[in-house]
Amino acid sequence: MRMRVNQTHERALKNSKVIVQLDLCQLIRSTAATSNIWCEVLSKEANERYVKDNHSPGKYRANIPLINSPEFSSVFNCPVGTPMNPVKKCRLWG
Repeated sequence: MRMRVNQTHERALKNSKVIVQLDLCQLIRSTAATSNIWCEVLSKEANERYVKDNHSPGKYRANIPLINSPEFSSVFNCPVGTPMNPVKKCRLWG
């Protein structure tokens, strides 16, 4: 989603006659920062609590949007058919 925000911002700037080159490092940092908030080490008990919780574990909250993002696969050069770039993707937004 962060990549889409960056792209929307880039389009808006282009429409205002300002030329912007989106830095690849910026996309990588943005992805890392967004995913980092879901980084967690869970005890066996904490994992068991997730079974009854209505929230997904952090690893899924971080990875699933990225797995379904064609932009992520492109920026990080994930080969098609790998865990982070499956052949079938779900369209989550837009």
